[in-house]
Amino acid sequence: MLSANLSLTSKAIRAPLQRRLSQSIRDVFSTMTYGPAPEDSGPAKDYIDSHGGVFGAFVNGEWVKRDDAPTAPSISPCDGSVLAHTMQASTADVDDAV
Repeated sequence: MLSANLSLTSKAIRAPLQRRLSQSIRDVFSTMTYGPAPEDSGPAKDYIDSHGGVFGAFVNGEWVKRDDAPTAPSISPCDGSVLAHTMQASTADVDDAV
């Protein structure tokens, strides 16, 4: 009998709390505006810089670059600036990787 009462009590306590939480989440999502990400981009930029801003294909745990391969820019979704250039793999490059 006691466990039945506890179960009813906990349900009675949880239901209004869940309603309040879901309402506040709904309110937050309906009023969200774009803002800057709180993460620091420094480590990512340092990593890109350490590779000279140009990346090849990552094959068997190593970066493989072909000097004659075309590259494509990797664009920052934040501000549209070019973050790095990435090698465009050929069919032969893909075959080597697989």
